[in-house]
Amino acid sequence: MVLDPLSALGLAGNIVQFVDFACKLIAETRELYYSESGLSSKAETLDTITQDLRRLSDGLEVSSARGTSAAGPLIRTLAFDCKQLADDISRDIKKLQVSSKSKPHQRWASFRAALKATLGENTVLHLSARIDTLRNEVSIRMLSLLNDRQSEMLQSLQRIEIDNRILSMNRTSEFRSLKEQIVNAITDLQSDAQLEKGNIKEHFLHLQLDREISQRNVEALSQRLTSLSSLLAEFVTETRTVATEQMVLKSLSFPMLKMRVGQIPDAHPDTFGWIFADEFRTDSRTVSFIDWLASEDGIWWITGKPGSGKSTLMKHISSSRRAENELQKWANARGRKLVTASYFFWNAGTKLQRSQEGLLRSLLLETLCQTPELIHVVCGLKIAQFHPFQADADPWTRKELLNAFEQLGKQSSTTTSYFFLVDGLDEYQCAEEGTHDALVSLLQHLSQSDAIKICVSSREYTVFRDAFKGGHHLKMEDLTKEDIQRFVHVNLEESPRFRELAAEDDRYLALEAAIVDRSNGVFLWVFLVVKSLREGLTYADRISDLERRLNDLPKTLEDFFAHILDSVDKHYRVLAAQAFQVANQAAEPLDLIIYSFLDEEDANFALTLPVQPLTENEIQRRHEDMRRRLDARCKGLLEINQLTNYSSYGGPTTHYKVDFLHRTVRDYLFNAPDMQKMLRDRLPNNFSPQYQLCKAFLANLKTVKLPEKSTPKSPWTTKASAPVGRACDDSFTKSLHDFLFYAEELTYRFDNPPMELLAEAEKVTLERSGQRMKGKRTAFLGACIAHSLDQYLEYRIKDDPQLVNHRGHPLLDFALGMLAPTVLGMQNSIGWHEGTYFVNSPGIRPQFVKLLLQMGANPNQRYKDQTVWGRFMNRIRSDAVSISKTKDEVVFKDWSAPASTSKADVVTTLGLLVRHGANLDQEVVVKREWRPRRKDTGRAADLYGSSEVEVQTTAKARDIIAESVLEAEAEEIWAQIPRAKIGLAKLFSWIHGRLQ
Repeated sequence: MVLDPLSALGLAGNIVQFVDFACKLIAETRELYYSESGLSSKAETLDTITQDLRRLSDGLEVSSARGTSAAGPLIRTLAFDCKQLADDISRDIKKLQVSSKSKPHQRWASFRAALKATLGENTVLHLSARIDTLRNEVSIRMLSLLNDRQSEMLQSLQRIEIDNRILSMNRTSEFRSLKEQIVNAITDLQSDAQLEKGNIKEHFLHLQLDREISQRNVEALSQRLTSLSSLLAEFVTETRTVATEQMVLKSLSFPMLKMRVGQIPDAHPDTFGWIFADEFRTDSRTVSFIDWLASEDGIWWITGKPGSGKSTLMKHISSSRRAENELQKWANARGRKLVTASYFFWNAGTKLQRSQEGLLRSLLLETLCQTPELIHVVCGLKIAQFHPFQADADPWTRKELLNAFEQLGKQSSTTTSYFFLVDGLDEYQCAEEGTHDALVSLLQHLSQSDAIKICVSSREYTVFRDAFKGGHHLKMEDLTKEDIQRFVHVNLEESPRFRELAAEDDRYLALEAAIVDRSNGVFLWVFLVVKSLREGLTYADRISDLERRLNDLPKTLEDFFAHILDSVDKHYRVLAAQAFQVANQAAEPLDLIIYSFLDEEDANFALTLPVQPLTENEIQRRHEDMRRRLDARCKGLLEINQLTNYSSYGGPTTHYKVDFLHRTVRDYLFNAPDMQKMLRDRLPNNFSPQYQLCKAFLANLKTVKLPEKSTPKSPWTTKASAPVGRACDDSFTKSLHDFLFYAEELTYRFDNPPMELLAEAEKVTLERSGQRMKGKRTAFLGACIAHSLDQYLEYRIKDDPQLVNHRGHPLLDFALGMLAPTVLGMQNSIGWHEGTYFVNSPGIRPQFVKLLLQMGANPNQRYKDQTVWGRFMNRIRSDAVSISKTKDEVVFKDWSAPASTSKADVVTTLGLLVRHGANLDQEVVVKREWRPRRKDTGRAADLYGSSEVEVQTTAKARDIIAESVLEAEAEEIWAQIPRAKIGLAKLFSWIHGRLQ
């Protein structure tokens, strides 16, 4: 658990409350009685004071986590001092109670008078001095917290403000206003303290002479302290709330979330106007889309041929002000707020770009960004699983997402109307979630609420036609003839030569009409034809040449693609086939620079390339060269898209991604048997896309520029130290993950791990990390464990047996899943790729545990402040869920598919560790507390120093196991104990423990 950086500030608020109470207690003149009988309502009793003191004292308990900023320990020291003061006052009250037993109706002018009469003047003076010192110190420490730029809390607040802007959460002004009020309140309090310093002797003299202290002064001070305490409480509550909201939103977000919609071309000016007409004819019916937007519910289905412009129309609707206005009428009629969200399926993308999980996460993310007030209600079960300042959140399950939408419908049925736009249902592809029927059922289920309406688009597959044709729908090719005519005219008119020739010869205008007539409503075909004709105009083609060119062009998209491929220069055909194959096998669209490395002629280029970051000029040259080469080889069937990413730390970064022109291109190249055969024939016999990608990413590892101001001091960052948003900007880290992913793919498919490339990648990683890698030679091998590269791991251990029990991070610790999710600095909420691309979390890997133990790994090896075995025991105790005792389900709540950890894995692993000497009697640290260690030298610097002492709570390993598994499973584990090594005393001790 990561320390909440606001804990110190919240603790300071509790200190202020206590100081306020103590000031009034020692200075007020209200009457005090020992007994309540017959007293006025203004009188106070010792029992009342004791109860208030106990309540305030509970708020001074120091967090068990140790602070990392300079101000945190100092605030905790003050809390410790306040706690001691509270204990001292409680002790004095007991003395008062004892002395008053003989006088049950004893009356004092005040608590101060009672202390003076019973315990003497020195007690009063000492308490007053301690309270005054604490009041001054808490002001100084709080200002330090709010102004120290190195303060973890201030850095967290700055990240929250930045993320507010990125997530479109308008909270920044609230934060700044609250912070200013707090600073002003502290400054005022300090000013009061300065004024009082000159009269401190007079103040004490008043106490000694038993003179009445001005009630007005006491009340003024109390008001300031109360106001400050309230502001602190409000600030901490508000900040934690927003941090939690941001954590939810970040856990829903994923890489490439908006990539697909960015690839879709904008609608051409003056096209698709018919969609907002009062009515139009389609599929032999007259319909009105705007009427449906403005007043009706349910689902509207947009269908059409491949390449007919469905996605472009959906993007046009999603960004249209007219559509928003009509939807607002629908929401207003029901007295509700309007919320819109969209998702564009893309079967060439990552798993979350083509799955129901990606759909639900995207829609929920956009919805909650617009209605943050619903986050805690809708995602309450999810929020209960994490801390607002932890490094990452557990992955969302389908059940959790569906439950969130159920809650959304329940909470918003009377307050909010939702419009969801979902493009490309036919591009849904996720076997574990079911077929297209399952997707249809999900959408129909969501649309049953009168608060939700959905516009969907797809090709005219039978499953969608059966589900949607009986309701609202339109067919693209029935309505786009005028749009196509306008597109053709405008794009040809952009050529000065065409304008000149058309003014002289009407046959040029007839050429436009011929294109429209032959299009059959397929925009993509028209786009390719116009591109070909404009190329002819560039070469001064005559009208007869253009007519012949049009007549020679194929009439269908599939034939057009074949025509384009046939037009590729024969010298480029092998290279084109390689580029298409790589694009098809890539887990996501690749950076243009990767294609540059793929294009190197030297087969050993990645191995011989020196480790040296590319200059900006070298990057630009490589980009320009690859643009030209891809254009010549692929003839536009692969296109380059410019994308800009934003993050809290890295700011905007530009990437050039290479992807297929359209889904139909990919479908044609890799689904049509003839095309598959043609590509295979053109490829070299030994060509492996995965191996080539490994080489390309190895080259990228050697040449990518490392982050200049990386807060994590190495790419092997643990989750506790990685700042939110930073790891995602580290191209080196991402390239390393990509390299390992394709190495894993190569091993899985062909049982042929790229051993030489892996060895070079390990060397490069160590070299580029430099001194930052001190003591972490095994980190790369830990990542290999996460990617199931067991052959390379075994090879390295045989080559260097000392790696098994290396004094740095033990490999066995990685195999037990203790740090592998973040070993390379990529955090689940921001940087881990989803599904089959990058493993969200490897969990326990029993096969690696067994391998390492057989090769001499020691489970009792110390790492950091515990043994590997102790760390594993601690994780079992803290993260095992209750259902593990009755069901064979995932045991660790943040380890999930595809490498989930089952009970069988846990029991097997525990047995292996016990068999190889894991110490069942080890005292495992299960709780830590850090308490101030004060130096009683009389010097203020020592009194409020930051030195702390650790207090630990432990439990035996065998007891942790017994609490975490079933009795039969525990017996299975005990059976693995090496019997020859068990002494009689230990055996009787164990039997006695089991009988208790």
